[in-house]
Amino acid sequence: MSEYAGAEGSLDRRECQRFLDATVHDLRAALRAIGTSAELLAQTCGGAPGAGEAIGILLYGVRRLDSLSKGLGSYSRALQPERLDVLVPAESALRSAMDELTGSIRTRGADVHYGALPHVLGNHEGIAALFREILANALAYCDGVPRVAITAVQEDDARRWRFAVKDNGCGIERRHWEKVFLPFQRLHSRPRGNGLGLAICAKIVEAHGGAIWLESEPGAGSTFFFTLPGAKG
Repeated sequence: MSEYAGAEGSLDRRECQRFLDATVHDLRAALRAIGTSAELLAQTCGGAPGAGEAIGILLYGVRRLDSLSKGLGSYSRALQPERLDVLVPAESALRSAMDELTGSIRTRGADVHYGALPHVLGNHEGIAALFREILANALAYCDGVPRVAITAVQEDDARRWRFAVKDNGCGIERRHWEKVFLPFQRLHSRPRGNGLGLAICAKIVEAHGGAIWLESEPGAGSTFFFTLPGAKG
């Protein structure tokens, strides 16, 4: 087992959040301007030799940056969740995540299976984002029909629940198990995401006082584990 443990930097979390929020705001404003200009170019110059290809490349870049800006926004929210003491039905948070990914799940014909899931203490939005990013990763890094199974067991001290999200994706070499939880640490020459999904997961779990890790084998899929505090009895 290789467990991710976050490290504090020179900036506190509130400063990091303010910086990221400002960056995302300015980046999205610039993207809107670029996207509008690209649409105008397509209308006025789309028939010129080579224009269609150039505009296509430009729009691809806009989509990539838009995905990045959304990821940065999610990362910022993960740094400083509003509340962490709400009783959250894990199934409800999972359903919220699946609703956000409905298009991708249907397009890929993915099978997402889960049994009874517990109530945990935390932040509903954050836990939903945690499930969303792990599921999105499973969808992105599977070359066949994605199959995902989600289970939860209570740990021996009865204070925490340990969740497991098992997929049938391409798998990850052991030497990269910790690396994947760091921002922008892509393992593939052609990235399928914005490089922030699992880093967001790590920050959400860390904020909840839990741990996140994985077990994987190339070609045989991955299982992501994380712990969340249980309801106080």
